[in-house]
Amino acid sequence: MKESDSKKQQKIYWHEAFCAALQLEFLEYRDVLMYENEHLLSKEALKIDVLIIKKEREVRIEKNIGRIFRNHNIFEYKSETDSLTVSDYDKVLAYGLLYSVFEGVPKSDITLTFAFTKHPRELIKSLEGERKLTVDDKGGGIYYIEGEIFPVQLLERNRLSKEDNLFLKNLGSKLSFDDVMSILSAHREQRILEMNNVYLDRVRQANKLIFMEVMNMSTATEYFFEVADKKGWLEEKRREGREEGELRVLVHLIHRKMLKNKTREQIIEELELNDAEVKILDRFDEYANLLEKI
Repeated sequence: MKESDSKKQQKIYWHEAFCAALQLEFLEYRDVLMYENEHLLSKEALKIDVLIIKKEREVRIEKNIGRIFRNHNIFEYKSETDSLTVSDYDKVLAYGLLYSVFEGVPKSDITLTFAFTKHPRELIKSLEGERKLTVDDKGGGIYYIEGEIFPVQLLERNRLSKEDNLFLKNLGSKLSFDDVMSILSAHREQRILEMNNVYLDRVRQANKLIFMEVMNMSTATEYFFEVADKKGWLEEKRREGREEGELRVLVHLIHRKMLKNKTREQIIEELELNDAEVKILDRFDEYANLLEKI
């Protein structure tokens, strides 16, 4: 990355987007979780990045990054250019203790979560070596710290699951075409949170070129979708009960494979198309050939 690009990247304020990403990740629990962005611990400059409070104590959070939850859950976020240091870790431990005192919350009812991109090798070495704590790798970028005064988890962004943690995993730069398409598709399906606009805005700022490519591709795909719809090529899939969004994704995937000059056999195999979908592919192929002759 060029120095000028690096400076631009550092200007992106990721913390608001982190709160938005958490709301998107825990969307199914929106009625039982309350979010406080930059919760003030005191009148001094002590701020918790994100505080998530369970509004219904008896509800168990089954989301992979929320299984550790108690009723008060403190999050610390480090952007992709920042490291999670021992000092950062101790600061948030202190925040937990201060929160317990100021809010009258038992320590057993508080959890700490650290989200980061750069693997905190020195921190883990210190926790396991000097402090004799156990760092338990739960898989998929999630680690539990056993033996601490609070339940603690570490979330390593690059190792998080694309399926389970789409929004947190892609909270950064260097996203691929498929990453952006996945974000936009999921975002379009949910269409609920005000804060999700903040999320998209920050991700778009950090990935301007790939967003432009996706927008250009989306325009072409929309044209092909309209052609297929007008010509009745999608009716068989509609009779199968496929939703409009699913059909658009199918058309996009076929169109993208065609632009990569994939053979008919490769497209069928890679997309695992059934007979009805193969018919759509063949009609697109015929239509594209006609356009080339015009």
